[in-house]
Amino acid sequence: DVFPSIELLERLPQNTQSPFRIAQLGKAYGANFELMYGLRSVGGYEIALERTKTFLADLSRDELDSVMLTTAGVLETKDRRIDMLNAQYYIVSEWDPHYLDFRNQPDRFRYLFTFGDTDVRENVKSLPAAFLVPATGIEVIADETAQLNRVKDPAFDPERRVVLAAAPAGSIPASRTGGVNAVSRVEWISSRTNSFELNVNAGEPSILVASQINYPGWKAYIDG
Repeated sequence: DVFPSIELLERLPQNTQSPFRIAQLGKAYGANFELMYGLRSVGGYEIALERTKTFLADLSRDELDSVMLTTAGVLETKDRRIDMLNAQYYIVSEWDPHYLDFRNQPDRFRYLFTFGDTDVRENVKSLPAAFLVPATGIEVIADETAQLNRVKDPAFDPERRVVLAAAPAGSIPASRTGGVNAVSRVEWISSRTNSFELNVNAGEPSILVASQINYPGWKAYIDG
């Protein structure tokens, strides 16, 4: 009775190959409702909230229980932060004053469907939940404020560059070209509440970027 069937969420394309997140703009429904339907959200409890709020402070409203992106923030931003959070679908209420402005940016927002007074638009520039960045794109920045400022730079390309607080331990092998491993691939094996498993084939020395905030308790294992 509290969380009945909602066609708005049921009609979302179910991408079984890779997880995705939803970004609600306006008040189409309550904060963090996506979690009850087995869906991930940009501002939900599935990721550590405080760090997300800092990451998106200038693009969202200051609310205690969630990160609620503003339509103006989304429309006007020139950087890729929201894309980095794997925000594949935007839920936009027609009662929002910027509702129609999404039509003016078809290179970023693809119309999917309307349900009631709410539009669902696909973020065509959303990054996967896990992807590889060539090791040649590593930028070492120790200070967290400087890290965030770098990522907020519209010139920063998260598909080719990655910011680390410290250089990787050991030496990075020289890039390989050609051969059977030339094509990089990240395949999702499983995604559970507290763990996920990937099959990664790096065609060159790379950094695996997962759209998940580092938090005490997380551990990464390679080949067991």
